[in-house]
Amino acid sequence: MLIARNLKRRKLIKPHKIGSIAGHSMVNNIASANNGFCSVLKMVNVNCLTPTVPFRMVRFYSVDNTPHESLEMPALSSTMETGVVKEWFKKVGDFVDVGEPVASVETDKAVMDFESPAEGYVAKINTSESAMAIGSSIAILVENESDIEKFKDYSFDGKQESSPKKEEPKEVKSEENEEEQEEASSNEPSVPYVVVDLPALSPTMEEGKVAQFLLKPGDKINPEDSIAEIETDKAVLPVTATDEGYFVRALIGENESVAIGTPIAIIAENEEDIEALKDFNPSAPKAKKSTSKPEQKAQKEDKPTTKSVAQKSSNGRVFASPLARKLAREEGYDISDISGTGPNNRIIKADIEEYVPEKESKDEKKVQGVAKTDVVGDFEDITVENVRRVTAERLTFSKQNIPHYYLTIDCNVDNLMKIRSQLNEQSNGEYKLSVNDFVVKASALAMKTVPTVNSEWRGDVIRRYNDVHINVAVNTDRGLFTPVVRNAHTKGLVNIGEDVKLLAGKAKDYKLTPNELEGGTFTVSNLGMFGIKSFSAVINPPQSAILAVSGIEEKPVLSKDQYGNNNWKLSKTLTVTLSCDHRVIDGAVGAQWLQKFKELMEDPVKFIL
Repeated sequence: MLIARNLKRRKLIKPHKIGSIAGHSMVNNIASANNGFCSVLKMVNVNCLTPTVPFRMVRFYSVDNTPHESLEMPALSSTMETGVVKEWFKKVGDFVDVGEPVASVETDKAVMDFESPAEGYVAKINTSESAMAIGSSIAILVENESDIEKFKDYSFDGKQESSPKKEEPKEVKSEENEEEQEEASSNEPSVPYVVVDLPALSPTMEEGKVAQFLLKPGDKINPEDSIAEIETDKAVLPVTATDEGYFVRALIGENESVAIGTPIAIIAENEEDIEALKDFNPSAPKAKKSTSKPEQKAQKEDKPTTKSVAQKSSNGRVFASPLARKLAREEGYDISDISGTGPNNRIIKADIEEYVPEKESKDEKKVQGVAKTDVVGDFEDITVENVRRVTAERLTFSKQNIPHYYLTIDCNVDNLMKIRSQLNEQSNGEYKLSVNDFVVKASALAMKTVPTVNSEWRGDVIRRYNDVHINVAVNTDRGLFTPVVRNAHTKGLVNIGEDVKLLAGKAKDYKLTPNELEGGTFTVSNLGMFGIKSFSAVINPPQSAILAVSGIEEKPVLSKDQYGNNNWKLSKTLTVTLSCDHRVIDGAVGAQWLQKFKELMEDPVKFIL
């Protein structure tokens, strides 16, 4: 059982921690899905007829007020987000004419030359060999050859074009601040105590619900005593004490959901201090005294809120990166309505992604209002529990960010059903194999033959796992759980069956630990027991594939008898559908995996080979 602790001790107004969260390193191992294309594929250079594309330049006045042009990484394809400069055709000091090729850049498609949009002398070159985002400055051109020396120490990592820094106003220690500090000090108890915060009991947990407090005010607490049971998005787990003390009171009610880090209880070190702490609430906000004069308040209210706007040239042109312009066009945004946060208020990709048109916000409110008022008839609102909420968030993320495609195949399982029946008859009641046990084993062995499916997308790399850990979807009254069968490729059918039975039972009793839910590399979802003929499952991120298993049906199959004649016969057929992440698994690779899976399911004797 996972024991999590997150206690903060405060003595005489000086807080310090006395506990830690057990298993916290597990949180750092969770993988997350990547929202964008950020790798650069190595492409073959084109030796002839290489296209040339002009790139963008921006004029700046900064280094000793010297006019210069910043040449930026261009968008050379519709899918390009980063590029690598493979070769420079010019060096510092060389003169560049308009339209003259200066360098070649490797995109996600090919290696392409690009031309200078202006003339000038090369003052500085960004010699980085790593991928650079579209709009990144890659070279500096100056009008006069004598100005080259001024850019000798120029750094592309800094923001030389930005205006001089303004002095930050020094904080004036006012009487109001002193009074607030004195008030805060007076509210702080003068006795030692411990505040129990809600810990993070799983990597996906954002909030938790106190199922029940196990102590009442005045109870003596010993190390390792359970203080409360917390319902997470995975299971119900205890929070335990790390030191001795006396339970003062709970700070929140049972069945109340709060965010991670929220104080949930107070513990006194000494029994005689309980009375002094019974009314103390560390989470309560302290009221601020208003001592400002009316005219000062009016000045603050009249002071406009300044917001950076996109820098425009004298002819009204808005400065924005090529990628930002492309995204704005795709979304139908007016680029001039968007505020820039880049150098010199230049609009960048993040500005487009964070921009919400005013009309869109109104439309969303309008839709929400219609949804609330147009419903007629009798209904019941069901509270969304943590399990269902997290499942909904993860599956929504999966469908929105993972490019799914689906492959379906039929498996003749006549031999499998015969072998399964024989093994169960010989078990003497020690075990009972299910078709799902064979599915899990065949999936694991197919992974070893086609290891690409046993991988995950991590943005700049594809991580391929050597061990196969298979999640098995289990439906419960509280939602969907996917406990993991570890090292399924090394286990026999009996061991797999025992693991699945044990994990399914714990899932239905809501007693799975985070270790039994995390670290899977592939998922099996079986709805065969419901008679489903075919379905497609949503990939469980950060995995790259999931197998949807349907029910077994008898279908007519054309086969040859011992004399070579074609005969029709009824055969037991299992239909499965593989959902794949196209970023990791190409169509042909997914098909190869299904072929191997079909081969193993139709001849289970190969399990032992």
